[in-house]
Amino acid sequence: MAVVGVLAAITGLSGVSAAASAGGARPSFAQSAVAWPASASPTTTTTTVEEPAPVATPSTTTSSSVPPPSTTTTVPCHNSSDPECGPFRWSTDPGPNAPLTVDIKYSPADPHPGDVVTFTVTATDPDASHFPQMCDDYGDHIGNGCISGVTFDDDPYCAPMYGPWDPPPRKLGEESLGNPPGTGVTHIYTAPGTYTVTFSFGSAATMCRFAGPYASRGTGTVTVSVRPADTTTTTTR
Repeated sequence: MAVVGVLAAITGLSGVSAAASAGGARPSFAQSAVAWPASASPTTTTTTVEEPAPVATPSTTTSSSVPPPSTTTTVPCHNSSDPECGPFRWSTDPGPNAPLTVDIKYSPADPHPGDVVTFTVTATDPDASHFPQMCDDYGDHIGNGCISGVTFDDDPYCAPMYGPWDPPPRKLGEESLGNPPGTGVTHIYTAPGTYTVTFSFGSAATMCRFAGPYASRGTGTVTVSVRPADTTTTTTR
């Protein structure tokens, strides 16, 4: 124990002092370490200095929002119905327009008044395939008139046209009168005579009667001679 160690040290020192006082030689002392009790140890105070916590500096983020480049959509002025494209014009030269022709045949060859005369009529246009109109004149002012065909607005050329447009394709057109087509139309003359018969047609590029660069008008003419009715002479004696 620490207390016992201290007492032994004190006792030892007393014995040395007694021997010295008796006239004995002074002993030689070697340095000896004295053990200090734990309670006698010097007190060490540790002071802890807390460093201030670092101050967080708010981070500043600079974002630059760049708007996307603006784009302008331009409607192409080609086969357009937009008035902004300006006046209508053909983008290329359509070329020459082929003529419309009308062929007429009739039978019988020598009709008489009251006979049924059949006219076989065919209109042909090499570069326009529709025939929206037909007029007939039999020369006797009976049954003359014009008729119009059925039209449809389902073609691009039926819409308003502005700016440059491609010419429509050339298409062969052929129209034969009759029901069914090709069987002809009939007429009856009531009096003998010579009659000039005409059939006129108008062609178009589309079913909506768009004339286009290849529309035409054509007329066919034929002369019909109606002979007087045969007479039978009876002689009575």
